[in-house]
Amino acid sequence: MIPPPQGTRSTGVTVLFCPGGGYGALETASILQGSQWLNEMGATAVLLKYRIPRRSAEFPAHQLPLMDAPRALGPLRSRAKEWQLDPARIGIIGFSAGGHLAAMASNHHEQRTYDPIDDHDRVSCRPDFCLLMYPAYLTNPILELQADPALEQEKMSPTRTPPTFIAVVRPDKFTVGCVNYLAALRQAQVPAELHVFSSGGHGGCFDRYPLLGWGYESARFLKDHDFLDEDAAKTGEAWLRKREAEVKAKLQTLADTAGAAKAAPRRPTMPSQKEPADALADASLGAGDLELRKLLGPDVPIFPLWPTGTRTDDPLNLKPAGPETNTTLPSLNSSLRITNVVVPTMTVMRPKQPDGRAVIVCPGGGYKHLAAQHEGVEVGRWLNAQGITTFLLKYRVPKRDGIPVALQDAQRAVSLVRSRAGELGVDPDWVGILGFST
Repeated sequence: MIPPPQGTRSTGVTVLFCPGGGYGALETASILQGSQWLNEMGATAVLLKYRIPRRSAEFPAHQLPLMDAPRALGPLRSRAKEWQLDPARIGIIGFSAGGHLAAMASNHHEQRTYDPIDDHDRVSCRPDFCLLMYPAYLTNPILELQADPALEQEKMSPTRTPPTFIAVVRPDKFTVGCVNYLAALRQAQVPAELHVFSSGGHGGCFDRYPLLGWGYESARFLKDHDFLDEDAAKTGEAWLRKREAEVKAKLQTLADTAGAAKAAPRRPTMPSQKEPADALADASLGAGDLELRKLLGPDVPIFPLWPTGTRTDDPLNLKPAGPETNTTLPSLNSSLRITNVVVPTMTVMRPKQPDGRAVIVCPGGGYKHLAAQHEGVEVGRWLNAQGITTFLLKYRVPKRDGIPVALQDAQRAVSLVRSRAGELGVDPDWVGILGFST
């Protein structure tokens, strides 16, 4: 047990650490780094040295650890007053295999896997919160979506299962399990978050970037759920910022084990016209397009997605729902919403220094309308700042039952940008798509 140093304001929060090691060893780096961070926030760190038998078909690796974790939570709660802990703020954190153990401990507390031996086993061993760092073995096989039955996900509930925070890096093979586990938590209506960081390998705590960002997010998560107060969270953030600066100073480029694409093109822009040959004049624009020109300027190119503007198989051609409309609701934070789209278009947003990359942006809106400003224009401006040419897609809404008009428009948009890459000044091998909500 590592309590906050003398003179530090105690929050009463206690975190039981379940280190990783593949159920064959226990790593200690996480507790050394994690305890410093927790102590800064006035929390107590407790290292669980659980039993680590080798795995075998006859003897599940988690069998003995799943006895040890609930047993450890019992004394922490029953002796909380003696140890100056808050019995209602005792959580668990697990790394790798320890994450698997922590997940099971957060869902296996109503019936212990051993017979109680003393009063410590008669108090609740339910963690008040659960933090899972790149948890392993949540699915079996690892790269498939079949949940490990030992997790008993079917028994999850908001009362049984504590609020759960999950962090992993994109190239990690256990990311599949993390996504699957989050889906199960959300289906059971358990408060839960998943944060996937862009690079790095399996393992680590506060010794690599960007993985150490999990500290900022988890402190905010604990504050949101009233386990930490504002002052404690800010103190933890300050410690993390200092740690992050030290890590960045020694940063080395990590190999992308997930097999990311080639490096982005960095070359002069290919020759292009000022506007696409079929760019529309104001008289031919719908109400939504005209609003986009108000936001982006009168010279922004807007061109139709289909040769004749509409498609003959679109049912709204036969029975119009009304003219294309700006349905922006008046408010302090009002932003453009477009509906009744029959003539889909693409608006070209070019960066000052394009590098050949292109992204087609599809605003959300529940297939009812298009949130074309904050999920379109603003996103395009951000992409432009990265040197990326943006094609803002005004696809057909509302949804037509039985006809996937939005998908038709998205597929057409990708083909159109790629086939006209030379004219539009983009690289045909670097055409992506970005969508919000629906």
